[in-house]
Amino acid sequence: MQSSLRDITEIYDHLSDALRSDSGEFPYPGEVFLTAKAKRDKKPFWGQGVVVRNMDDSLTNDENFNVVPGTFWHDDIWPPNQIYPWGDNSGNGTNIIAGDGNGAWVTPTLAVAIGPEHFNAIFDHLDLQDADWIDGVWYAHDSNSCDKRAKAQRGIADGKEFYIYDAPNAYADIVTLGDGERYQFQLSPDKKGSGNYDAGNPGKNFKGGGTGMHMKWNYSDSQLYKNQEDYQINGYIQGGLPAESLFGNLDCEIDYYKWNESTKGKGFEAVDNWHAWIERFSDAAKKQLPNPVCAWAADLAIGWVNNPRPMITLQNALWKHREEWCDNDSDGPKDPNSFARYWGWNEIPFARKQITFKDNWTCFIIVLPPCEDTEITLSKWLLNTDNSFSVSNLVKQLDKYIDYGLEPNSSQVLVVKQIKNYDSKDPAIVWKRWFCIEEVEIGGGWKIGENGVIQKC
Repeated sequence: MQSSLRDITEIYDHLSDALRSDSGEFPYPGEVFLTAKAKRDKKPFWGQGVVVRNMDDSLTNDENFNVVPGTFWHDDIWPPNQIYPWGDNSGNGTNIIAGDGNGAWVTPTLAVAIGPEHFNAIFDHLDLQDADWIDGVWYAHDSNSCDKRAKAQRGIADGKEFYIYDAPNAYADIVTLGDGERYQFQLSPDKKGSGNYDAGNPGKNFKGGGTGMHMKWNYSDSQLYKNQEDYQINGYIQGGLPAESLFGNLDCEIDYYKWNESTKGKGFEAVDNWHAWIERFSDAAKKQLPNPVCAWAADLAIGWVNNPRPMITLQNALWKHREEWCDNDSDGPKDPNSFARYWGWNEIPFARKQITFKDNWTCFIIVLPPCEDTEITLSKWLLNTDNSFSVSNLVKQLDKYIDYGLEPNSSQVLVVKQIKNYDSKDPAIVWKRWFCIEEVEIGGGWKIGENGVIQKC
């Protein structure tokens, strides 16, 4: 059973309320991600947000991972593409769309949605708007947190204390380096990397799964190439943390107040005050990476924060100032700053067993690609003959999701459209996600029937 709310209209109302912002019109005068107490007294889950996860990422059933990534949705988050897309998000592969370089960007993504009624299970905390709750690990961008991070780890062996980076298939002793030096990693198959640790802020005595330095390879690639190396932009060089490091510690946590004193403050100022951090990241990326700097450069630079508010403001700042750090002519994907292909999702490392447990899901969702047509529906999208290859990919996802817990003729699904927020003063920047109820024939024997039930004929 995915939810105690079995009427699809109730599920729709519940998840829609959870997304809603109480911050006011853009640029909002109120505090980011904060709902008025009077409203919360009437609707406890109003404005608490929704968590989504694309289950088909190869990590769901892998016992080597104690954490897997998910994404947090809220109307205070501006960018489009708020879901890790299904398939090749580099935009250069032809395995997803035959003969087309758009890759996953034109294919709807099937995912699970987790409403705030389950937050106590997946966050171990019910009220995410509690500014004093700092137990989490929140990345404002895709980060490879679970499969390509090296965890800073202390321990004792043979009576001696050690301090290492535990990387996928490798480790490095944490020592003071000379100017321009980087860590040299030794291959070690027993090391699984940060994804093998339990979730939570290591600064609050949790295990820190998903934190630490970005590496070049995941576990299987490191074994294949017999190599592992530090790939962190503005990482741990020049005698430890550089003087102008993007991070405040070896766990790769951002030093909030060094870069943005308004990070938990009010609306527009809290976003723009991240600009210095973005400039520093951009300068470092251009020195370290071959030009042009592409969208995935932010994976290599992004650090984490311990509360959703600073994550939301940094996520918005990266989108607003994207042309300062991501080159339009880069090829990973093509046209990376467009609303159609911007890497807009955030990433949170969740306890794998909790976020993949069916009883913690509210429903399934089919997320349509961002679109300027405010009247877009799944039905209209399916009728577009240019989408014929993408339709077959949606069918493939539905077939595969049976292995992840989708129950044909029982599970319920909502459609999600991503469109510009024309209620804002700047709809080119502010995008919104809308849940929709549809009954529609999809293809391959699949359809959405009455009460949102996903049916297989």
